[in-house]
Amino acid sequence: MKIRYPSIIFLLFIFGFAELKGNQKPEWKGTITKEGDVIVVKNPKEPISRDNILVLEEELTIGGGKAKAEKIFSSVSHLNVDTLGNIYIVDRPDAQIKEFNKDGKFVKTIGRKGQGPGEFNMPSMVLFNETGRTFYVLDLLTRRFSLFDLDGHFIRTVLVQAELVVRADVDSKGHIYYSSTSYATRQITVNKCDADMKVIASYGAYPLAGADNPVGPRLHWTVSSKDEVIIGFPKYYELLFYSENGKLLKKITRTYDPVKLTAKEREEAIKSVPPTKTPAVSEYHSAYDSLFVDDDGHLFVHTWERQPVHNGWLYDVFDAEGRFIAKVVFKGRPVLIKQKKLYSIEEDEDGYQVVKRYQVTWKF
Repeated sequence: MKIRYPSIIFLLFIFGFAELKGNQKPEWKGTITKEGDVIVVKNPKEPISRDNILVLEEELTIGGGKAKAEKIFSSVSHLNVDTLGNIYIVDRPDAQIKEFNKDGKFVKTIGRKGQGPGEFNMPSMVLFNETGRTFYVLDLLTRRFSLFDLDGHFIRTVLVQAELVVRADVDSKGHIYYSSTSYATRQITVNKCDADMKVIASYGAYPLAGADNPVGPRLHWTVSSKDEVIIGFPKYYELLFYSENGKLLKKITRTYDPVKLTAKEREEAIKSVPPTKTPAVSEYHSAYDSLFVDDDGHLFVHTWERQPVHNGWLYDVFDAEGRFIAKVVFKGRPVLIKQKKLYSIEEDEDGYQVVKRYQVTWKF
């Protein structure tokens, strides 16, 4: 029988090519250019990887329906972690900060309800100044920061000259950042301050969401471990990176499909419009909901896409270069990822709030 060598060679070529293609890393189809001094990263609709690149292994749970005494939470508004892994949980209705060690053992309660030094009216965030080994507690209603040392001893109070302060952050040098709302101008601005709350830099001015459209775009921002200020105003899918001096460094965009409001969401939005306003509720959600960044520079953007199988929300993940690398699912509300640990506010099977910690492993 005559052997057909060309056919065999062709088959070997095909199988060899398929194996080589299977071993190739997924290709990013975006672009990175410069507009003046600003780096512009344009991402396509699809991420680099469709695989599950983030593996979470549950390590610790605090709270829940079966918890006792100090581990019962009224309503957790925020949490943060110091360099030793101690967890500080803001229990807003009880106007307290509850500290737990890295093993989840209760350590102490900081503050109490009141108007005096070291007391809170409505605490909303706890922020660490790791350089000064202190932490701030933002009181939402009184518009003030209370400063404590790591032993929980009150140091001083710093007032904020703003109509409303909803969010704040602290960079590696101890500068305080907060978003200042002005109802007179209907704008919100991110300010950088020194320890005495003197404004030394500002980052844009963005319109407030109108009362007639409660699902309109709202400003979201954070400060990275490199002291970059990351600002997102989701009228468009755009994320802006500023230097600590207020200079625009980088802009990230992504092509996306807008998510339409469900009938229930639209009905609830219309009901929330004040009687004095005519509803102008959007047909679609804003480009995204919120964002946070881990200490390795991964940016997580909370989208409006649900994952019914895992009963969670989809987050777009961007690497430190700004490339859209994957989508991940979080069941609860992830607050931060620090030293390869994810800290999240979730609910147990009975609807009680719990704080969970996961070991994070990247597969990308």
